[in-house]
Amino acid sequence: MQAPAYKRERHFVRTARQTLKALEVQLAADDRNTSEAQTHSIMSALAMIKQAALSVRARAVYRAALQFEEVAVQKQHADRAQALHRLRALVGFYTDGLVEIDPAFARELDLPGPVQAGKQAQLLKPSDENTAHARAQSVIKPLLSLVKSDKTRQALITLADYPGRTRPSPAETETQNIDAVFRQLTNRVLAEARLSGQDVSMSYGATFKTLPNACADRILAVLMATTIAIVRHGLVSLASKRALGLEINATIEKQRLQLSLRWPGQLPRHNAGFVKAIDRFEMTGGSVQMREPRDGQQEMTFFCPLHSEKHIDQMIEIRAGER
Repeated sequence: MQAPAYKRERHFVRTARQTLKALEVQLAADDRNTSEAQTHSIMSALAMIKQAALSVRARAVYRAALQFEEVAVQKQHADRAQALHRLRALVGFYTDGLVEIDPAFARELDLPGPVQAGKQAQLLKPSDENTAHARAQSVIKPLLSLVKSDKTRQALITLADYPGRTRPSPAETETQNIDAVFRQLTNRVLAEARLSGQDVSMSYGATFKTLPNACADRILAVLMATTIAIVRHGLVSLASKRALGLEINATIEKQRLQLSLRWPGQLPRHNAGFVKAIDRFEMTGGSVQMREPRDGQQEMTFFCPLHSEKHIDQMIEIRAGER
């Protein structure tokens, strides 16, 4: 018997849909339950979705599952419904795209087939066009390598690239002042230190003034999680009463941000928020190096490409190829 086409894609859709149904039933039964058992159950379900998403390079679904994990770990029950809705919507977009090129799968899922010609198309408002295009790209790109017809493949590439690459996205063109980014980080870290009853100081320096929004947002998110985890779990207790210092230095080399973080203490390896933040940073094109401690000083170096879309795709390719 001949194996069905798009075997991995079908497996991903089945796994994601079945797991989402189980999550929906679980959360509907008790949406305010934030016990360890409930959290573990949610994390196990999301791990299944992430693994299946990697096998087909479904980047948007993988990232939505990561965001759901963060909500679950932080026990933010009010945000779980929103995270579930986003994940369900992205799986739905992928399913729709697969059914378009694999109509037989629609019958297996008991879904309506592709929309027949002649039905009136719904016009998009101009404000919705960019969102719809981004969704279409997330569905089409993972499927391009599976299309056998050159003509069909070129048509899909043209569709995915519309309205072209001549107009960069706001994340690529807009920038943030690096001092403003560091001030946000410093204020949050010092506030956490006060709550913890610790005397902490923080210094930073940079050889540049601005960062593209996409890189600035990612580096702030991973630094926020890392430094807060350090304040809570990674600082040493000193006999003297001098402040415990965190030091940040940042440079840009070859279109890549390189940022080093040093502090007296240890790595908060067992802190869930820290681990998830590092994983999320690496899945969006960043990388992290951890050096051996010297004279009681720990050091981590974060690398972030200034224009990350291509690097994100490459990272997904690498992760998927490892499986």
